[in-house]
Amino acid sequence: GRIFRILSIDSKKNIKLVREESDALFGQDEAENYNDTLMKAWLNDYKEENGGIYYNTLNNQDMYLTKSTICTDEIDDVENITCNDEDKSDYIALLSLNDYKLSGGAEGFLNNGETFWLLSRNTENKFWNVVEDGGLNVLEKTSSFNGVRPVLTLRYDTPVFGGKGTKTN
Repeated sequence: GRIFRILSIDSKKNIKLVREESDALFGQDEAENYNDTLMKAWLNDYKEENGGIYYNTLNNQDMYLTKSTICTDEIDDVENITCNDEDKSDYIALLSLNDYKLSGGAEGFLNNGETFWLLSRNTENKFWNVVEDGGLNVLEKTSSFNGVRPVLTLRYDTPVFGGKGTKTN
């Protein structure tokens, strides 16, 4: 099975989760923003080529998922990460710089030794990623591949049968 970690619980008691490890590797495509990337189409149920591949691996999506709130601020300075602009149009997204910061950054549980994409970009439309040591990097157009760690939000009324929210329980 897949292990998800709890990122947050919102005011409506919906639970925002992230995959413990990457589910796929993607190279940077020519999209100007996250909304136009192949990653977004792959994660969500879009009726286009390669759309919904990840979404369709989940059981009972309509019963258990609600749309995820993601931060879409353009960030140039990692010492000044904000979340003033939000989007709630998809069930599955990627981590934002804000998510990474709130989880403790390089010292937090999201630092798992993998290089992975963040959906955040800077004012030059360059995407951020997390590198193996947990540091942050702005990517130039590159042919390198990075992991995709899906973020999804469980509805408040999804049955929970146990556990304390830790990796071991």
